[in-house]
Amino acid sequence: MRILYIANELSPKNGWAVINYYTVREMARLGHEIHVLSAANAEQAQMDGITQYPLLTCFSDGYLKPARVARDAVRVRKALGAAMFDVAHVLVEPYLPILPFMKSHRKIFSIVGTYAVFPFQRGSNKYLYRFALKSADAVVAVSRYTAERFAINNTARIPVHVIPLGVDIEQFAALEESGGEKEDAFCFVGHLKPRKGLLYAIKAIERLKQEYPAVRLYVIGEDDFKTYAQSCKSYVKEHGLEDTVVFLGFLPQDEVKKYYRRCVANVLPSVNDGDYFEGFGLIHLEANAAGIPTIGSQGCGNESAIIDGTTGFLCRQRDVDDLYEKMKLLLEMKDTAAYGMMCRRCREHAFLHDWRMYAQKLNDVYQSE
Repeated sequence: MRILYIANELSPKNGWAVINYYTVREMARLGHEIHVLSAANAEQAQMDGITQYPLLTCFSDGYLKPARVARDAVRVRKALGAAMFDVAHVLVEPYLPILPFMKSHRKIFSIVGTYAVFPFQRGSNKYLYRFALKSADAVVAVSRYTAERFAINNTARIPVHVIPLGVDIEQFAALEESGGEKEDAFCFVGHLKPRKGLLYAIKAIERLKQEYPAVRLYVIGEDDFKTYAQSCKSYVKEHGLEDTVVFLGFLPQDEVKKYYRRCVANVLPSVNDGDYFEGFGLIHLEANAAGIPTIGSQGCGNESAIIDGTTGFLCRQRDVDDLYEKMKLLLEMKDTAAYGMMCRRCREHAFLHDWRMYAQKLNDVYQSE
């Protein structure tokens, strides 16, 4: 098939970019002819055999305004000419208004998290998004929770296919089954923003320190939400936790894997904040692939990433007591056969979510009527 993807950037780093990168890579490996429309000023990984058009305006505030859509439509039509595609697929929600202008037999729209709801409900641009959605033949959601949150916008009753995200098995397959001796430590991997729930993890580790004086929380991620990041760091300083909570900033994936292997578990207690929510939680799968359990939240997309009690635990949102209990349980299990079994099940679970399997399911959607 000849497939056109509409994305912001191609990069195996974080967020949308990861989904874009692996979707494009694996669909190309299936033998399809791949073309990618992307943002003009974003980072783009060079991929052999992929035709890229870095033409689109970078969106702000999560959505495109009508003038920007019109300008991009002219650029795209000029670049693509009369080219016809079997499939045109918008991979990032804010670019949905571009979809009606694409010449293709089938049009697909992916929904991940917050922006499956946000653009359809805010301001006058909501009419632009509601109109553009009518051009889609199918919607692909990364979790049941995202599909449920999107349902209010799906007045045209477009078919929704739930396909959970994948993990790059090639990055983790070489890791040994056992990570060796574990520290009394947890890692938090993600952007330092309210939706990720870092402050709740800090408060839970503060309680754990009373029973496990050497316990650590390694915080890995960019602090691009400065106000929230500073509030977390201020809490750490005010409560004398500087030796307990270690802020490491952004780290390359190879370094992140080392921390996964040092820690008892990953913890990312996401919280819903109005229209803002965690659509899946890819970090949970990556931690599992590295061989450790992970702790996430109920009532969000984490429920599609974590098998509660098997590959980690799901906690009530904003409940420090519940989070503390789950973290304490994992520390108590650390040197037991039960913990070793849980780690093996984590790897097995993650390896069932290979990006290749994701691509095959996506391929089935493309070929369905």
